Amino acid sequence: MKKILLVDDDASTTLVLDAMLTEEGFKVSVVNDSRKTVETALETQPDIILLDLMMPGIDGIEVCKILRAEPHFEKTPILFFTAIGDLDYKSSAYQAGADDFIVKPIHPVELISRIKKVSKGRT
Repeated sequence: MKKILLVDDDASTTLVLDAMLTEEGFKVSVVNDSRKTVETALETQPDIILLDLMMPGIDGIEVCKILRAEPHFEKTPILFFTAIGDLDYKSSAYQAGADDFIVKPIHPVELISRIKKVSKGRT
């Protein structure tokens, strides 16, 4: 069972995604405060990190950079899942170390497919 760390400040979003991903057979850990991401990631050792871009405090780009600086997460797939499809944000996300950039809304089948695709590509 693959473990996913879901990071989003919107509790309603994480509730829906948690239920959907759990139903697909993933073990999900949720973080609604970006400042707790690294601590939770070290505790849970996720196989995949699903990360929102715009969050109060530390935004997703900075969280991604911090995670990539940790030896434990150099190769862990990181997918941005955000409502912002701006090319500059996408470019910044990839430069920070993202493996994929998904713009909301997305069909659940496509989301699961992209999660599975990056998890195979990074191992």
